[in-house]
Amino acid sequence: MILQLIEYKSIYQPREQIPIYIIHKIKQEYSSQIKVNLQYKQGKDYWEFIAQGWVGYIPVTSDFGIRIASKVPIKNLLVMLEYAYELKSFHFLDSLTNCNDIEEFYNRLAKILVDRILTRCRQGLYQTYLPKIDRLTYVRGRLHIKQIWKKPWDTQLTCCYNEQTKNIEDNQILLWTLHCISRNQICNQTVHSLVRKAYRTLGKLVTLKTFTAKDCCGRKYNRLNQDYQQLHSLCRFFLANSMPSHEQGSYETIPFVVILLN
Repeated sequence: MILQLIEYKSIYQPREQIPIYIIHKIKQEYSSQIKVNLQYKQGKDYWEFIAQGWVGYIPVTSDFGIRIASKVPIKNLLVMLEYAYELKSFHFLDSLTNCNDIEEFYNRLAKILVDRILTRCRQGLYQTYLPKIDRLTYVRGRLHIKQIWKKPWDTQLTCCYNEQTKNIEDNQILLWTLHCISRNQICNQTVHSLVRKAYRTLGKLVTLKTFTAKDCCGRKYNRLNQDYQQLHSLCRFFLANSMPSHEQGSYETIPFVVILLN
């Protein structure tokens, strides 16, 4: 059974139709999202359900869920997901639910990511120093004495030094995400062209390597790459199991609710 609610509007269900253990679970675990009252109307007891400014889907039990719709179109509501992983009002819930694809939503987030990557490329990608060992005809950094002792006749010197490079994980995650987006069939032609453009631009400077959504989490940022935090948040959306709709569909994903501030 799926109970359909609309934010801040009351829906009444006969008391005998909703088991009491479900009511207890809603009050214990989802009291901030759903308010439940017992009302007496027309000579009969009813459960009154009121959504408290949240929209999304709540899997209360395996056979009972609550879908909360917004008063505005969902495509307008999900514009806020440009900053989804930065919002304290956005919560992923436990368990799984089914969802439909919203191509417009996916395309919007892809375009936001691409625009920001292209902007960063124009401004200059973040660089850092990485340790490197190479055989050179001149001294750079410090000499690798053990290697020189093994081959004293070799005219090339084994040197250990730090090299500034853009070919680092921070940028490689961006390239891999663009690679994944470009291979699917969801993006429209305009967005797909932008994705390919960003991929070619970044691919000239960065090596393509495989990453997972987990690699986008727990990274360290400083004043030089602080903007990468939002970039990696968007990358995590595309590399993880994405759920672009609160509606029920044919694929399993993580249920969510998001609070609406009036």
